[in-house]
Amino acid sequence: MKPPQISVCIAYRDREALRVQNCLASLDQQSFRDFEVVFVDYGSQPERASEIKEICNTFPNVRHFYFDSRGQFWNPALALNYAIAQAKGETVLVLDVDLMVLPDFLEKCQKTHQVIEFLTFDYVDLKPGFTQYAQLASQKEVLIQPKQIKPVNGALLLARQFLLAAGGYDPYFFIWGELDLEILDRLEALGLQNAICRQQISLCFINGILLAIGICPKAGRPSLWPTVPKTGPP
Repeated sequence: MKPPQISVCIAYRDREALRVQNCLASLDQQSFRDFEVVFVDYGSQPERASEIKEICNTFPNVRHFYFDSRGQFWNPALALNYAIAQAKGETVLVLDVDLMVLPDFLEKCQKTHQVIEFLTFDYVDLKPGFTQYAQLASQKEVLIQPKQIKPVNGALLLARQFLLAAGGYDPYFFIWGELDLEILDRLEALGLQNAICRQQISLCFINGILLAIGICPKAGRPSLWPTVPKTGPP
């Protein structure tokens, strides 16, 4: 069987089921169909892990992997590296499970990626109480104001070979956000050209419905955690 053009790599652990459902459903609605999703659950609690596996199994292009890492420190970098190793596509999209995408997202990514070596994106943090998901694709210019658009670290698209050449994600950077920024530094050090995709690419959307009902407060680094050096360990 011919491998897919794009592998969407998602690392997950103990997040709300509705968040996963929304993310995967948005991918399932893509106009560009030549892709797979490599979904790695790196240690969710058994009941949550079983529920998430059932959700993944409802989407035919999702491959689900589970590792029982309970009791170990939260490390999404290892999960992403495993997903990248399992990816069959020549192009990889690393995507946070917090994000949803519009139906033409992968189609536009594929076209833009033909001339730009790696892509990063902006996102819109939907306001609490937002429910007009069905209208986003056709009315995004009306529903989304420019001031709502912000850079997002949790979405990166590039050739799989470039990620491997950079050595993948560094597991030393165990904090979400830190590892996303550090990999960009190494990709740029390889001389790769980056483009932040804004209006020409359909935006990613944070799952506003979860923020609205208070399940997911905005993440931040705990005050007693040390600041991670940008250059990493010696």
